[in-house]
Amino acid sequence: MQSVAGLRCTALRPFIASSRQPALLLACVSRAWGRERAGLHRATPTIAALKPSSEFPADYHIGQTSSVPLAPLCPLLAGTGQVMAAQANYLRVRLEELEDAAGEVAWRAGQAPQDPGMPLPGPGEDTLLCTARGLLKKMQTRVMVGDRVHLSGIDWTSLRGSVDGVHPRSSVLHEPRVANVSRLLLVFSLAAPPFDPGPATRYLVAGEAAGLDLSVVLNKADLVEAAEAQALVDEVTSWGYNVILASTETGVGLAEMADAMAGHTAVLAGPSGGGKSSLINALARRATSAAGVDPTPVEQAVGEVSPRIGRGRHTTRNVTLLPLGAGAVVDTPGFNQPGLEGVPPDRLASFFPEIRARGERACAFANCRHLGEPGCRVAQPPWARYQHYVALLEERVAAEREEAARAVGKKARQGTTRVKARAGGRRVLEAKLESKTHRRTSRRSRHQQLAELAEEGMEEV
Repeated sequence: MQSVAGLRCTALRPFIASSRQPALLLACVSRAWGRERAGLHRATPTIAALKPSSEFPADYHIGQTSSVPLAPLCPLLAGTGQVMAAQANYLRVRLEELEDAAGEVAWRAGQAPQDPGMPLPGPGEDTLLCTARGLLKKMQTRVMVGDRVHLSGIDWTSLRGSVDGVHPRSSVLHEPRVANVSRLLLVFSLAAPPFDPGPATRYLVAGEAAGLDLSVVLNKADLVEAAEAQALVDEVTSWGYNVILASTETGVGLAEMADAMAGHTAVLAGPSGGGKSSLINALARRATSAAGVDPTPVEQAVGEVSPRIGRGRHTTRNVTLLPLGAGAVVDTPGFNQPGLEGVPPDRLASFFPEIRARGERACAFANCRHLGEPGCRVAQPPWARYQHYVALLEERVAAEREEAARAVGKKARQGTTRVKARAGGRRVLEAKLESKTHRRTSRRSRHQQLAELAEEGMEEV
C-alpha cells in the first residue's frame, strides 16, 4: 500500500466508498500508511488524520473527487546515489544523479536540470528508502554504507526505490562494514574506559590492513591530568602514528580533527565508550557555527559508560554516513575485539610501523618472523609493542593451522571414492576426481589470462 501526499492516489476512494465496512478498511489503510511513513518519507498526514482546510472543505467526503490540481511527479525513475545508512534489509540512499529513459543523466544534485520544465524532487525528497534486488544477494554482493549504487523503479509517491547495482569501490573496511572512505580515525578514551595498548594494537593492525590513511584520537582529555595525557600521546606517537588529543568538554583537538577530515569521507571507529558520537556532535555544532547558521539539533545518540563493567553500552547500533562541512563522517557502532581474519601471519609485521622503520628486509632470512631467529634485527633491542606483536602472530598462526586442519578433515570425511548407479540398478565404486578448484589450469585458460594481462598493460601504457 503506497502512502499518498495530498490524496494523490484517487483509485482507492471509490473502493473504500463502496465497501461494506468503509470505516474498518479506512483504518487498515491508515495504519499501513502510518507504519510506512515511520521511515524516511514525506511528512504528510494520512487520510484518517485529514481535517477540514482550504484544500479539503468541511463537506468533503472520502468518495468525492477533489478538484484541487495535483503537483506533477518527477518522471525520472532511475539514477545513482550513495548509501547513507543501512539497517536490517533497508538502505537509505541519497540521490546524486537521475537518468532519463535512454540512460542519459538528466539531473545532478545541486545543478539545474537540462529541461527547465521538468518536475524535480522537492525538499526532503532527495533521500529514498530502498531495498537491494535479489540478484545482488544471489551474486553475494553485500551493499555497504558509503557505496555508490544504481537505483531503478523509483516511486516518488512513497519515496522508495530498488538497488540493482553497486559501483566499483575505492576502499573497503570490513569491521565496521564501510566502503569508499579515504581516512580512518581510531578513537580511544584516556579514561572511562581507560586506554589499553593491547586492544588498541588490534584496532591499529586492522586499520593498517585496510590500507587507509590512519590517525589516532585520544578522547576525554579532560578526565585525566595534563601530564598523564601527554605521556600517552608521546607513547602512541612513538609507535609511528599521528595522534590527536581531544575533548568534547573543553573543545581541544576539534579543530585538528576537522582539518584532518576536510575534503575526505572519514570513518570514526574504535571501542565502545570512546566518545565517537559525542565527537561527531561537537564537530557538527562547530561546522554549523563556522558556516554562520543556527546549529541543527544533534541527532547522534550518546550514552554513559557502564559503571559495573567500565565499558560503553553500544549506544550507536548502526553505521551511518553524515555530511560534515566540506566532507563526510561515518559514525560506527563500537566493538571490543576486531577480527584479523584477513591478515595472514606472513604480512602481520608489515602492519607495525616500528618494524617498517627498522627495516623488515634487514634480517638475514627473507621469511624471518622476528621471533628471535638467527640474524633477526627486529626483535632486538626490544620495543614497546613487541609482546603484542608476538601475541597476535601466535594467534594468527594458530588460526591458520586450525583452518587447514578443518579443510583436511572435510576432505577426509568426503572420502576418495563414490558410488555410481549403473544399468539394471547395479552400483559400482569409482574414484572421486579432485574438485575443479584444485585441478591444474588448462593451457587455453592460461593463454587467455596472459592475453588479458597483456591488454591491460597496453591500456596502462
